[in-house]
Amino acid sequence: MTMVEVSNTAQTLGWMAQIQIDGEGTRWGDTAATFQMENAAAILEATDDKAVRQFFVPGTRGARKTTDVAALCLTLLEKQAPAYAKGFFIASDEDQASEIAEIAAEMIARTPGLRDLFTTTGTKITHIRTGASFVALANDPSAMGKRPWFIIADELSNWPESKASRKFWTAMTTAIEKVPGCRLVVLTNAGSPAHWAYKRYEKAGTSKYWRVLEIPAPLPWHDEELLERQRENCQTEAEFRRLFWNEWTDEDSRLTTVEQIRDCITTRPRPCAPRPGVRYVAGLDVGWVNDATVLTVAHLEPRAQRLLREGDWLPVGDGSASPRVADELAQALLYTVVVDQIRVWKGTKKQPVDLTLVELTAVDIAQQYGATLIFDPREMVGAEQRARRRVPTEAFHFSPSSKAVLATTMIRLFREQALDLPDDEDLVDELVHVNVVENSTGMVRLDHDPGRHDDRAISLALAAQHLLAGTRVEERLAKERVHYTSLGWRGRTSPQVQRAAELRHRLGMPPVTRQERRPAWR
Repeated sequence: MTMVEVSNTAQTLGWMAQIQIDGEGTRWGDTAATFQMENAAAILEATDDKAVRQFFVPGTRGARKTTDVAALCLTLLEKQAPAYAKGFFIASDEDQASEIAEIAAEMIARTPGLRDLFTTTGTKITHIRTGASFVALANDPSAMGKRPWFIIADELSNWPESKASRKFWTAMTTAIEKVPGCRLVVLTNAGSPAHWAYKRYEKAGTSKYWRVLEIPAPLPWHDEELLERQRENCQTEAEFRRLFWNEWTDEDSRLTTVEQIRDCITTRPRPCAPRPGVRYVAGLDVGWVNDATVLTVAHLEPRAQRLLREGDWLPVGDGSASPRVADELAQALLYTVVVDQIRVWKGTKKQPVDLTLVELTAVDIAQQYGATLIFDPREMVGAEQRARRRVPTEAFHFSPSSKAVLATTMIRLFREQALDLPDDEDLVDELVHVNVVENSTGMVRLDHDPGRHDDRAISLALAAQHLLAGTRVEERLAKERVHYTSLGWRGRTSPQVQRAAELRHRLGMPPVTRQERRPAWR
């Protein structure tokens, strides 16, 4: 293969600057910002095998990424591509992959002289003299056999999270060593940190084999009025931050974030050995074919030191707790839910989960920990009676109201960082794709992204909800017989004062007498 002589980068960039990008005769170089020039130059210069040849280009909506790369492709074909070299536009679907080719075809039609250099179809651009080309490609099963000279991956954060998409990505990106000097450019808006594209972005930021060409946000041509208009057009604030501020943020409906989950992960060795005097609960979520069956064993540990941070509790004039702060503290979780172990059974259509094996194993594990086994008896008919002979059991019937309890429990646990989780990639990957969905009556429930699962989340929620059910403020007050009354009008008990008094009791402070407390209206 005879290499075409590579021109000086400045001359090559000058040729690219002459390409007309619209019907009014505007040339690419007339409107290109400094970052656009620098990014194009960096990619054009990387012709040596020893140079960094993989580029991750995250940018906001409206950053002209597609226009820039279309002009870049024509420049590469004219100035750098060897004879019969193959370049590919890869994307999640054919329409997206073809978009760059279509814009390049429009540039060829508008720019004098380019029609004599290139031929185009809907999905392909070919240099007439050298036979080098760029072709649009989407989820091609034959991708493993491709020998690319240049690869442009478009909108990676919007690719499906299917096995087919990941396989296609791997097939194309691992082919860069087949042809000397092959380069890879990834174009994308910022997306959700839960998406696998975010892991590639993080890896690119630390790898010596990648270079991140971050497009600044907001863009120089985006004024405040435009941004406010676009904020109204977006469905959620998270969507706006991703599209126009280039921030990798979760959907507003996400149960939790990657950062919150990582904050909950500890180095505690798993599975944890059972300890005497500790109350354990085992939550069992049953799935046969599409869903997995998951057993989660957990227990509670006090978190008073974490709860009573500096500034959380402040005394007022008479020495009592501030009612507002005390109210917030009294409703906060006083315990951390510690996950001792997670057991997963996965089935297929040909070989569904063996529920008999699940039942025997779950009962054995529950007996080992002395745990109460929580599950929906409708999912394992007859199992409750058999299990009850060996371990304590409690039925959990899934209904709109009970699902709402599970969802609110998980929301509180992540919001207050009251979880102690194992370092389990499958658990993290599942939790970041769990959403909180509200129905027409205002009740919430846990759900998952299409093609994903929430079995581990439900199993954990079953165990956590049962553990925390006996730790509510009102139940503790009744159990400890801490009763205080307010001098509020009509002599009714004030929940705020009651919670403030309970907080004082928990801190070992003396109760406030009726004489020391002043009526609210004074």
